[in-house]
Order: sequence, then C-alpha cells, then structure tokens
Amino acid sequence: MKFLKNNKLSFFFLLLSLIILSYTHYKSYIVFDSKNVNYYKQFYYLSSFLIFFSITSFFINSELRKNISLSIFSIIFIFYILEVFLSFYKKELIEFKTQKKDFILKKNNFEKFDRRSKIQVYTDEKKEEKKLALNVPSYLFLDQNLIPLSGESNKKTLFCNESGKYIFYNSDRYGFNNNDDNWDKEEIKYLIVGDSFAQGTCVDQENSISGILSNYDKNSGVLNLGSSGNGPLLELASLREYSTNLKIKKIIWLFYDNDILNLAEREKNNKVLIKYLSDENFSQNLILKQNLIDTKVKELVINKLSNELNTKKKKQSISLVNIIKLHELRVLLSSIYYERKFTKQDYDIFKSIIISTKYYAEKKNAELYFVYLPDFNKFDDYFIKKHTYSNVKKIVKNLNIKFIDIYGLFLTFNNPKEFFPFGQFGHYNEEGYRIISDFIYKNTNK
Repeated sequence: MKFLKNNKLSFFFLLLSLIILSYTHYKSYIVFDSKNVNYYKQFYYLSSFLIFFSITSFFINSELRKNISLSIFSIIFIFYILEVFLSFYKKELIEFKTQKKDFILKKNNFEKFDRRSKIQVYTDEKKEEKKLALNVPSYLFLDQNLIPLSGESNKKTLFCNESGKYIFYNSDRYGFNNNDDNWDKEEIKYLIVGDSFAQGTCVDQENSISGILSNYDKNSGVLNLGSSGNGPLLELASLREYSTNLKIKKIIWLFYDNDILNLAEREKNNKVLIKYLSDENFSQNLILKQNLIDTKVKELVINKLSNELNTKKKKQSISLVNIIKLHELRVLLSSIYYERKFTKQDYDIFKSIIISTKYYAEKKNAELYFVYLPDFNKFDDYFIKKHTYSNVKKIVKNLNIKFIDIYGLFLTFNNPKEFFPFGQFGHYNEEGYRIISDFIYKNTNK
C-alpha cells in the first residue's frame, strides 16, 4: 500500500498510457480494419512515450516526479483551454460566415442561403424526383474489391451548395457530370482529369471548366472524368478506364493543392489502385459494369453516406467528446504542418503517376497539359501548403510537360479571394471557373 501511495502519479500516467494505447489499437485495427494505420502511428508513439515515462517515473525521486508531473499537467491544461476557445470560436465563426452570406445574397436580391443539410435536401427532393441520385466521392469505395470511379448513370444528381442554392446535374451514361452526347463525338478535344474542381463542384454544368470549354468549339467533344476527393491514383485510374477507346486531342490534368495529401493518406496503400501504376494493362473494366456501379452507389447512399453527412451536421455544434480528444487543436496543427507528413516516397509515387500519364498520352497521340489549381489558403496564409506548389512544379517541368499555372494567374489580380464563394474557403465560384477556363483555352491553343 505504501508503494502504491508513493507512486500514485506514476500509476495514473501508466493507466492513462494503456487507455490511449488500447483506444488507438481499437480505432486503428477494429473500427478502420487496418486501413488508417499510418494516421494512428502518432498516437502509438504518444502512448509508447507515456508508458516509458510512467515506468521510468517509478525509479526517480518523489520531488522530481512531482515537478515533471506538474509540468505535464500544466501543458495539458493549456491545451484544453485552447481547445475550448477554438471550439467556441469555430461555432461563432460558422454563424458569422452564414450571416455574411445571407447579407451578400440579400444585397444582390437573392433569397437567403439554403442552410439545409444535403441529406435534408435529398429527402425533400426525393418526394418529387423518385430517381434522384446523390453525388458520391470515389474514395468512399476504397475499402472494396471493385472501386467505382463515377456515380449513378443517367440520373438527376444532387451536387452541393456553396453559393446559396443547391446544384444538380444530369449524369451521363457512365455517371460523370457531362453532356452525354459528347461520348459519341468523333474526337474529344479536351479530356479533363481531376477531382471536384474537374467535376465542376457547386456551379451549374455550363459554368464548369468542361462546360465553358465546350462553348469554344461546339463541334469537338469535351469530357471530364472528375470526382470529388480524387487524388493522383484515382485520376490515373479514371483516365485509363474511360478513355481507352476515345480519340483524344488534349488531356488536361487538373491538380489541386490537397492531391498529394489524398495520395499519401488514402491511395498509395490501396491494393487495387496501385495496380494502375505497376501494370499498364490493368483494368477493372468499369466501362462494362455500369449496372453494378449504379447498384453499389445506391447501396452506399443508403447504408453509409447518409450517416456520414448527418455526422458532419452534428459536428457543427460543440461536442464534449471532441473537446476531450482535442479535436479542434489537432485540426489546427494539422492544417499548419500537414506537409511534413509528405515523404520523398509520396512525391516519388506522384512523379511515377505523372510519368505513366505522359506515356499514356504519347500512346494516344494526345497533348498533355498539367494545370495547377491553388486553394483559398494560398491567398490567406502563405506559409500553409507553400511547398506543394514548388515541389510539384519542379517535377512536372523536369518531365517536359506543359505547366499551366493558375496560382500565378490569380496572383495578378488584386484580390484572388473574389474567385471563391463569398470570398471564403471553398471551391471556385462561377467567375473563378471562367477565368481558369479562359486561361486554359488560351494556353492550349497557341
């Protein structure tokens, strides 16, 4: 009993360490079935350090142990003060930004910002449009043996809302956001590959990059193979799956700031996706499996996506669990330092993907253009994600691929934030997409 009494702090830290270790193992190997092991490494390191400290503390004198413990508790206390502040600040910031959007819309004689969640809109619209589909990111299928790269085909599809109203589009025969007739064109002048920005997120189809480029030459086809959340491997997969039988003049690869992050955290360890890089003949034959894809997307909407979207809605309110887990503080630190997660291997894999794409373009006798798209933070806090631009540009230039620099273009304007909805973080607004499309057209028709 005396030993226990004299070492209460040591036992406390040991118990805390074991709880963190057990919870980390539970989340990593049971909840996420070993798919997010890299993310949870940091928590394994933390729990291991705490276990080492706890055991060591049994063998140091009582006074030193108290001083070290006091220092640790002080740091933890400061962390939680910051977490509470960030949680309340975020809640107030969300409300302020919403009110600002309402004010701008009212000033321009528009209705108030539609604050309904996507699930609420989907449920409401389903009453009138029984066959309504929901836009589903391809990365949500990475835990499956067959990975769809598009959504439901030939359906009115609920997209998103960043401008005040929800956007819908009519999907084509393969579930992409295109005019279906373009698949029958003799030649595709522009084949666009990318993520949500290629897909035309949160603007009507005619105001997307593919829609605007279509207006320049209505006799030639324009197709986009974009899907929300795509990283470089998913983009390479889309290119190979859906363009094999097309006559293509120009391939436009749209790169967004977080694409390396998507590659590092989601794609590079996927056994299916990596085959597109290691085997140039690999294919899931998705173009022949659209009925199966439609079924899988419907199942995901019913079983998974609705829960995910409802969870996101709940996260807008302050959560005690999130405070305990220091959620907002971790998000803040991650947003500032997340590029440190990128390794030389991540950039090497990215380079291999671009080399594979270049080789594919050469086989198709198509010109390849690489378009760098900056995110909002490039014009808010330059220290965030500044290295991605220089590293990616160097790789692309060294491969002698034509580099279209939208970041440089935006810097020529007095206020680049005006190309984002309400001057806030998000996808580009209609004016932003127009400026980008004009620049792409100019640089691909010299």
